Amino acid sequence: MKQFYILLLSLLSFSLTLSAQHKDFILPSILSDHAVLQRNSEVKLWGWCPSIWNLKIVCSWMPTDTIRTQADKNCAWSVYVNTPDAGGPHSIRFYGWQGRLEAEINDILMGESWLCSGQSNMEYNFNWRVSDAGDIGTMLANREVRFFKVPVGFSTQPLEKIGGKWEVCTPESYKDFSVVGFFFGQRLHGELNVPVGLIGSYWGGTAVQPWTPASTYALEPALEEKANRLPASWA
Repeated sequence: MKQFYILLLSLLSFSLTLSAQHKDFILPSILSDHAVLQRNSEVKLWGWCPSIWNLKIVCSWMPTDTIRTQADKNCAWSVYVNTPDAGGPHSIRFYGWQGRLEAEINDILMGESWLCSGQSNMEYNFNWRVSDAGDIGTMLANREVRFFKVPVGFSTQPLEKIGGKWEVCTPESYKDFSVVGFFFGQRLHGELNVPVGLIGSYWGGTAVQPWTPASTYALEPALEEKANRLPASWA
């Protein structure tokens, strides 16, 4: 019986090792299915993997042009890719150790990507009372408008990883997204006839100082003094 448990623990350990190896490759949450990348541009792709890997990246819009890179000593890597004109869907595949497919992002659209940021005026969403939205039924069927909702949080240093994911506009996903951002995205899509990606990063009541890098205030002593006088709740 003892030998059986030893064998079982050994198999479990081996299984966990394989599972951990499979998770050695990490992409930021904003590089996920349903993403909207800026069209006709140079877009950054980045992530983390063991530094001994020879990483290969294949984009469906340029399948014969394999991108090769390697992580640095901190296991971080980044590359830039040229994006095509508006349209899709596209995909990106990432190959790692011994050419194994580590991750694949699907249903990527090329279009206009916008950051929606600010205080409560931008944060206000459809879960709160909106009495003048009109008939938005046809807008909710528009799969070319997509949202990425940045979770509320704070840090004294820039964060490498955040939560969130890209979501297609649906009767469910739009409700907790910015009302201003929603109508802006729908109007932009109607006028340009291209996919629109909206990144919602807002927090009602916040002061501008916490959104500003500390290094900026070091260059302006007067600004630094004002930032130091912030109420403790937002400092």
